[in-house]
Amino acid sequence: MGVTTEEFDPTDIQAYHEVMLARYADDRPKWTAPTLDEVRFRLRTPFQGLGPARYLATRLDGELVAFAGLNFPAWPDTAMAEIVVHPRSRRRGVGTALLRAVCAEFEARGLTSIECWQVTADGDGARWAENRGFRTINTMVLQGLAFAEADNALWDVPVPSGYRLAQWTGVTPDDLLASYALARNAIHDAPTGEQNTPSPTWTPVKVREAEQDYLSRGAEQRVVVALAADGSVAGMTELELHDERPGRAFQQETSVLPAHRGHDLGRAMKAHMIEWVRRDKPRLTRIDTGTSTENAHMQRVNRSLGFETIGDMISVNARIEELRA
Repeated sequence: MGVTTEEFDPTDIQAYHEVMLARYADDRPKWTAPTLDEVRFRLRTPFQGLGPARYLATRLDGELVAFAGLNFPAWPDTAMAEIVVHPRSRRRGVGTALLRAVCAEFEARGLTSIECWQVTADGDGARWAENRGFRTINTMVLQGLAFAEADNALWDVPVPSGYRLAQWTGVTPDDLLASYALARNAIHDAPTGEQNTPSPTWTPVKVREAEQDYLSRGAEQRVVVALAADGSVAGMTELELHDERPGRAFQQETSVLPAHRGHDLGRAMKAHMIEWVRRDKPRLTRIDTGTSTENAHMQRVNRSLGFETIGDMISVNARIEELRA
């Protein structure tokens, strides 16, 4: 029967999960592997800001041994792919056959480049990508906070003098909308390596669109902001939660306007967020987040709150015509 690739059939969810578990055991041993319910959740829930998703599956002699998750953000010329091959089926042409199918799918949509994020550094996937012509464009550190293993005293962080914190779920208060959008744009000077994927320019309209996106994906967005003396937003941090994935939350953006940096606002906002969700979400056990390797400051902030490094990741990019060659 050989190697065949086709649209992923949701009835193959158990086989998909087995490939995922083998992948985590092999090159992500410190990560918490997803449960079957979490896999179901992720397959039907696109990531924030990455557009619609599609999944392909590859079989070797009839057995599902690999899959690709494709995302189509509103970026010029570029889309994203995650390619995963069961460890026992590697070095048999499976990943390359799947990559050909991904390239064909992207070319049919007029796209010219592929980006892959969260590739385990120094793992089989990273070596495979380099051998196929991908180049590393960013390096990331994945950090996780397991509540049961952390010291609660780390979250007792005072609010810096001259500031106060505010919080909301889902919808930004109208009186803070404009300054909140401005504060979100402070993320633009965070290091991202050579990634050519654009960060959004935040406006009040864009904020409302993002809030609607959370709702349409069945996600809960929690926001904590630091307010300056004049009542404007000086900084923000954001957490994404899902009822279908009650044990794990993902820390999204944290940013502070340049004029307000150096006051420990980031740590204060994150500590407040941790305490808030722990009170409200008794089934929540951990928060995960990714930070650029170059962003040593945010890594230190996370470690000061009990986050531990789970793994080092890379992002890679390639032009489809070069992969074809």
